[in-house]
Amino acid sequence: MITGNLLILIFVLSLAVLFFAILKLKIEPFLALITIAILTALSIGMPLKEVASTVTVGFGNTLAGVGILIGLGVIFGQFLGASGAVEKIAQAVLNVFGVKRSSAGLALTGTAVSIPVFFDAAFVILSGLIRSLATKTGISVVSFVTALGVGLIVSHNMIAPTPGPLVVAENTGAELGLFIIYGIIVAIPATLVGGYLYGMFIGKRIKHSGEVEEIVIEKADLPKKKSAQA
Repeated sequence: MITGNLLILIFVLSLAVLFFAILKLKIEPFLALITIAILTALSIGMPLKEVASTVTVGFGNTLAGVGILIGLGVIFGQFLGASGAVEKIAQAVLNVFGVKRSSAGLALTGTAVSIPVFFDAAFVILSGLIRSLATKTGISVVSFVTALGVGLIVSHNMIAPTPGPLVVAENTGAELGLFIIYGIIVAIPATLVGGYLYGMFIGKRIKHSGEVEEIVIEKADLPKKKSAQA
């Protein structure tokens, strides 16, 4: 099989193709992961009879290391959303930062909430704050959307117990406690720069009223029900 620098190059190219397949081609992530894993194994010269077992064993070992923690994280996130604790946390952070720096507060709120709650669920839960904050402060909706999105995605990708950081810690053998601490240390300035500062910068250049266009579905656009056959 291929080793050395060529192996690293193939690995980097595989990641690039994976991102392209998910982000641009909109292929379902699980199918994209399995497909790219098989193609990568074949491209490095792995015997065909070993490809399936290698992919399944690797996938199984990853789930064995982080699957329980991910499941508990999802349950905890559901508790936070159902109990209203997320909104309480957000309001507390916003009270500390005040009106002028409310987007920074929202960015850090997203950073905190996205640790136990998955990115998409957290964005839906907190997105209700965006319009009300934009109305009260006069700050562009774009600034708040950027602040929230960056805050959520930074912690989701850098701070355990979200899946990505857990897998990295598991595969590298890193101490999970220190891994979480270092992730927080890096995530906070990244959130403030990317979420708050860039959000304010781009918000001044892209104007948005915050109005959402209503989508009306005509009956003619809906699938027609097939008539029951006697």
